Amino acid sequence: MVKILEVKNLYLDKPLWPFLESFGKFHVLFKSVSNEQEFYYTELLCLDTEHLIETSYQFNKAVHFIGEGNPSNVMFHGSIEQHLEGNMFNVSRLNLERFEDELVFSIKFEGNIKNIWNLRIRISPIDERYCLVFLSEDDLVFNKDCYSRVILVDSVEKKGYFIQQQDFPYLNVLLNIAVCKVGNQAKNIIFKSGRIQRFEKKSYWEEYYNSNGSYKVETLENLLILNKSEFIDCIKNKKNLSPIIFNDYDISRSVEVIGMVGDRFWFFEEDYKGDKTEIYAIDLETGSSTLKYKANEHYYSIKVFGGLLYGVREELKNKIYYSFETNAIREFSYKEMVVYLDEAVRITARTYLDESIPRTASMHGETYNIEVVRDGLTENAYINKKFFYYFEENILLVY
Repeated sequence: MVKILEVKNLYLDKPLWPFLESFGKFHVLFKSVSNEQEFYYTELLCLDTEHLIETSYQFNKAVHFIGEGNPSNVMFHGSIEQHLEGNMFNVSRLNLERFEDELVFSIKFEGNIKNIWNLRIRISPIDERYCLVFLSEDDLVFNKDCYSRVILVDSVEKKGYFIQQQDFPYLNVLLNIAVCKVGNQAKNIIFKSGRIQRFEKKSYWEEYYNSNGSYKVETLENLLILNKSEFIDCIKNKKNLSPIIFNDYDISRSVEVIGMVGDRFWFFEEDYKGDKTEIYAIDLETGSSTLKYKANEHYYSIKVFGGLLYGVREELKNKIYYSFETNAIREFSYKEMVVYLDEAVRITARTYLDESIPRTASMHGETYNIEVVRDGLTENAYINKKFFYYFEENILLVY
């Protein structure tokens, strides 16, 4: 059953607090300053989901980049500082239990920082000690790598290790990274590369299939799963490693990461040539992959609620949710956003100010009327609220 956590005492300026990430047992919201010239974070609100305690923390300097979610209770973040001798990109590590913030790595940054919005920088933690930093100091060029450098940062050694092609043969996957996750109690790292949307790839495939022509658009995707200790040893000590899984997806197929569902890592493939969708579960300990569900159709998306998978189809005025486990079909109005769904509970949301606007995603600056229906009865309603559903822990945060 979904666990609902409501934050009732958020400050009066709560539209300035978008939800961003989860770090271990903490859900964190950030306050930011934003205008045409600059963007940076000034403060965070930390929600302890075990003890239901809210704590605020002010950064002692402008923070420009927040690291992605972490299974541990630490957060990596990045800042750009301008000096006479050049610009520096700094990576810091914040312990959310003790609010200890320390600088762990600095590197000279040659990119144009006149507009912070245009910078392509990504910080992906892989545990409480290490994170990956993806940097690009060039303008994004069509059909070129998204990032120019990838660095493994060790917060204990306070050192960065540049990942080189001769040491790590899968560097191109990292340079075009789309998803970086950890699983199996942070023993494994999952990389998904390919900066192309599924609907784009399908369109390219149809064009290619009908014309049988050559392709100038980069459509290759990869799914790479590694043992984390072997990966770190490979980068730091130039040791060999063997992937648990390394799959290529050409123009006729696409791959999408679902995430950890129970004790398995899940993803799905779309085969445009065979016109089918296949959903797989991987045992990250053994690397064995099991085909769980197969459908002769394509879905707009695949959602996970309470550990159960739903295929979503969008029609002219409705959204259809199909349960792969029970074959049940649930239909919703295009005006509704499905927040959570199982056999007994249905939670939906509509925009607070204008319910006629169709919703497909939760926007940071908008609030919603959230309706909770349990066994056919409306138990609770959250008016003028924001929300986030964290499916891997089956927690709904309402604030």
